[in-house]
Amino acid sequence: MEQLANFVTYITDSNVWGRILIAAVVVLVVAVLCHLAIKAIQRLLALESVSLSQTSIVVNIVRIVVWGVAICFIADVCFDVNMTAVIAALGVGGIAISLGFQNTLSNLFGGVQVTLTHVIKPGDNIQVGTNQGVVEDINWSYTTIHNLNNETVIIPNSVMANNAVKHLPPVDHVTVPIVVMKDLSDLDSLADQIENAAAEAARTITTIVKDPVVSFNKVTNYGLYGSIALMIGDGSKASAVSDAITRAVAPLVQDDRIQRFEAATPPKVSS
Repeated sequence: MEQLANFVTYITDSNVWGRILIAAVVVLVVAVLCHLAIKAIQRLLALESVSLSQTSIVVNIVRIVVWGVAICFIADVCFDVNMTAVIAALGVGGIAISLGFQNTLSNLFGGVQVTLTHVIKPGDNIQVGTNQGVVEDINWSYTTIHNLNNETVIIPNSVMANNAVKHLPPVDHVTVPIVVMKDLSDLDSLADQIENAAAEAARTITTIVKDPVVSFNKVTNYGLYGSIALMIGDGSKASAVSDAITRAVAPLVQDDRIQRFEAATPPKVSS
């Protein structure tokens, strides 16, 4: 290390071009090391044993730190810039900088907070206000989510950090609410019919990972409330599957007496 330092001192003391050459070499080495470090961090974050989520903000922070140290080294060694004085000056002007970049800093710290506290991570199905979708990435400034309409929604990190975030079931989990208004004397048989009809309807849209299951949870004067739950292979088709199942099971849950009454009632003729 001492010989390397002496070599750098010899070249930088010689001429300006020598300083520029050393700076270029340092930049090249730092670029390679930064690339390797980011690749290693991405592999590390991909491990299940690591609790930190794999997001862009983590990679960007590492990149900023590495290049920040490199710039300080180049300025100090190659161009004799007193970085201690520069950092002190930045500290004095920190108030003005923070006021000018208040929104940017708010989004940055919001992204760090959301990432470190594991509030959300890529792949989560969430709802923030009126926006609902699957988290794609958390960047230094914003979070991107992908909704069922195949749209990408960009939400500032400050909004994510300061508002309620609702975690929803994964998009490949489909739940269809139902109300049974017919004879309830044989619920097991009725549940089997509903499950079969739901499975047939869902298979016309996409593959089924987990077969439909009917469960009831509430008895009222209007009927027996329940839901149909299943898991599909393509989460982007959840809305189409829900619609197909609703159409398929509607005749099974509606009271036959209501159907006969509606069929027997003549339509009103306007005068």
